[in-house]
Amino acid sequence: MRKHPFFVVVMALSLLTAGCKEKNDVEAGGQACLVAARSALQANDFAGAKQQIERLRKEFPLALNAREQGILLLDSIDLAEARVQLTECEQAAAQPDLDNIARDTLNFNLDRAQQKVKFFLKKLDHDRENIKKH
Repeated sequence: MRKHPFFVVVMALSLLTAGCKEKNDVEAGGQACLVAARSALQANDFAGAKQQIERLRKEFPLALNAREQGILLLDSIDLAEARVQLTECEQAAAQPDLDNIARDTLNFNLDRAQQKVKFFLKKLDHDRENIKKH
């Protein structure tokens, strides 16, 4: 009868140790996705960077710290993409000899791109303030 509680304690410690190792493996996989996403972002491959964040979400749902960092990285990806769009709109709007319809369209797109950049800046600040360590 005395061996039974000892067996339960040993099994519980074994499961706890295995759970910690598994958590570290999952977190490492999530971090690998973040590294790949950051590399893609530096190369202005926004679609590739977003794919890595999506991979992180699907394949490593329990990598909580990596997922928190992934939220911030996705904000940064969206912000960088919006800034590129803003630059393109500014260049298009600077063209001389545009008719009124083209000028209005470009001004609308320029305003929209500026609002997008402002939104992602605020979102990034908000998410930075609310990040949690797991």
